[in-house]
Amino acid sequence: MILYAEHDLNASTFAARVTASTQADFYSSVCSALSTLRGPLHGGALAGTIELIDSFSAPRDAAHYVRSALARGQILSGFGHRVYRKDSEGGGDDPRSTMIKAWASELAQTDKKRQRKMAIAEAIEDAILEEKGLRPNVDYYTALVFDFLGIPQNIFVALFALARLAGW
Repeated sequence: MILYAEHDLNASTFAARVTASTQADFYSSVCSALSTLRGPLHGGALAGTIELIDSFSAPRDAAHYVRSALARGQILSGFGHRVYRKDSEGGGDDPRSTMIKAWASELAQTDKKRQRKMAIAEAIEDAILEEKGLRPNVDYYTALVFDFLGIPQNIFVALFALARLAGW
């Protein structure tokens, strides 16, 4: 949760602050932030990531699909970040993602189904890095950690919101 704590002026924080600037109450500001957070280009990316990973039975299938999806201009959840850009310091690496990936790898070792999902996730990551030069953001491997912990997808955004609430 600490890795999801507020940083920079992301979409949900911006929405909360705009609402608060109209002298709306705290609850209205949080509602604006939550509505924004739910979008697939923000907190909703978590569910999109799991749906993408679960749609493949093998890593090679995932890599092939990613290449064709990118050629069609499709946006894939969990990659790229407004702050951690390729041209920024660190070359686009979201430092939070590195830590989360290590946890996902550790959790994956506990059963074969998780190991397969982890292999698929890494194949997707490799294909996107090769094709677009993009690395995963914090959402990508967090989605796997939540999934491996048995957290239902419909609660992913709520957990994200709990981490962000203090910054809104």
